[in-house]
Amino acid sequence: MNLSSDFRTARRTSGREWQLLVEAGVLLGVARLAVWFVPFRRLPWMSQCLVQAVAATWMLQRRRIPSTLYFGLAKDSDGKLIAHAWVRSGERILTGAKGHHDYRVVATFAEPDLCTGCVVSQ
Repeated sequence: MNLSSDFRTARRTSGREWQLLVEAGVLLGVARLAVWFVPFRRLPWMSQCLVQAVAATWMLQRRRIPSTLYFGLAKDSDGKLIAHAWVRSGERILTGAKGHHDYRVVATFAEPDLCTGCVVSQ
């Protein structure tokens, strides 16, 4: 890491980008707290993927962008159950894309079409 390079990058960051960074940071913190207090904490994982997926879903909901939150399970090399969470919007996977194909989807939470009345360009 080069500190002077980081400062130059920070100076070039627009106000809108700072707003998104702050929003993401706050929602990641809130999502982390929510994960601690919901039954998911009893499952065999406490990872960043779930927190990131929940925060991303909230950010998309605020912008009325439809998305789907996926939960998947697999077994590691020792036969232990492992889990992963990721978010998809349209054809794009926004969080947790790496390795998501290795997991069997066990639950999905889809947002309804939040963009009613929006014009979609083809």
